[in-house]
Parts: sequence; structure tokens; C-alpha cells
Amino acid sequence: IKPPEYMHRVVVNSRNAASTDALRQLLQNELDKLDGDERTAGLEPGLVMAVGASGRAAAVKERALIIDGASLITAFATDCRHLLLEFSRRCKAVVACRVSPDQKRQMVTMIKENVEGVRTLAIGDGANDV
Repeated sequence: IKPPEYMHRVVVNSRNAASTDALRQLLQNELDKLDGDERTAGLEPGLVMAVGASGRAAAVKERALIIDGASLITAFATDCRHLLLEFSRRCKAVVACRVSPDQKRQMVTMIKENVEGVRTLAIGDGANDV
């Protein structure tokens, strides 16, 4: 993850997304901000990152999603899953911390099955997974 001046970090945890509604609102707000930034830069919202255009970074600050295990439980068990996927798809990096091996598997599977041309990496022993 790059320094904050080069990459906008979006942290999702049990403090700022303590409920399904809070998680849904947080992810939707971040998607709306990203759409607005892309429009301001004269780009087609949602299209640039999906096709992997290299000029995006200069025009729009890249995003990094940092999400904890408690928030993943909520996302995977509710209708927030599609928002998590959409926002993750448009991020340069996604880091899931303090997750179980099963959550790690779910996240990697979701990305591999729905996002073309990306690499996934899962590290950990179940106690300190990333």
C-alpha cells in the first residue's frame, strides 16, 4: 500500500461498520466518491479500473481497502457482498486482516471468480492472517 498522498486508504472495521446498514452505507459512499473523482477527471466511472487502464493513477488517486474479519462476516452474510466486490474490483489493493482461514478463502475465491487479470495472495496460519 502506497503512502496516503498517493493512495486513498479505506478502512472498514467493526468500529465504523458495526452493522449491516453502516457497512452498506460506508461502501456505497466510497463508491460514490470514486465515481465523482473519475467524473471530475473526465473518466467513465467504474470503467477505468475494470479494464486496467494505466492512466487512471495520474488522474484519480488509487484506492486501498483494508477490512477486518468482523466486517467480512457481515459482508458475506448479507446483501453487502455485491458492494464489497464492486469496491474491491475498483481498488488497487485489498487487505483483509484478522480473518479466519475460511474468510480468507471466501475473499480470494470471490476475487478470482469475479475479477479478471488480478493476483491474489493469502498469508497466515489462522491466527494472524492477511
